[in-house]
Amino acid sequence: MNKKLVNDAENFAKTANVSRETLEKFMVYQELLSKWQKKINLIGPSTIYNLWERHFLDSAQLMQYIPQKLHSGQIYDVGTGAGFPGLVLSIMGVKNVNLIDSDTRKCTFLREVVRQTEVNANVINAHLPKDAQQNIYPEASVIFARALAPLPKLLDIVFPVISPTTCCILLKGEKFNEEILNARVSWKFELQTLDSQTSESGKIIILNEVCRNESEVE
Repeated sequence: MNKKLVNDAENFAKTANVSRETLEKFMVYQELLSKWQKKINLIGPSTIYNLWERHFLDSAQLMQYIPQKLHSGQIYDVGTGAGFPGLVLSIMGVKNVNLIDSDTRKCTFLREVVRQTEVNANVINAHLPKDAQQNIYPEASVIFARALAPLPKLLDIVFPVISPTTCCILLKGEKFNEEILNARVSWKFELQTLDSQTSESGKIIILNEVCRNESEVE
């Protein structure tokens, strides 16, 4: 690992407050990602050089927002891609994480990282919402998504696994306000908006009590 990556890793460990043992698992993750990136497009090529902040820390910042009472339930990272944020949170100790992606190759990569880091995560090669409508997946306690789809479409995708107590923790870009307004046309939800630790224009939005507007149900 070159000097920049070492410094980035150490800075990540301090900011995210992870142990040396956990940092070593992240180093395994980083090495596998760099290796597999040459075969398949896991992340934007330009972001590989800022991996520790752009992807690892961006994901790790969500740890503090998981409601304690929901830690024991099923956690879904929908459209996880290279494992962000779900696999990062799993390495940090979050249990019952389901990493869902429709890309078979990405799922193969994720299974290899899970195997080598020995974390408590389940990789699911599926396409939501179609597969979830078969009622084979339990309702989610927490749903994560990062750069999967605009909020109205995202809620359509995850709604089959949402319960009245599900908490959705989502990473959004600079158009978050527009997405929220568009989503409120068809959806009701309690909303909390928080600043991102890694992006001046990005936001973390937390949704609770998600349900369709009555006009949409009829």
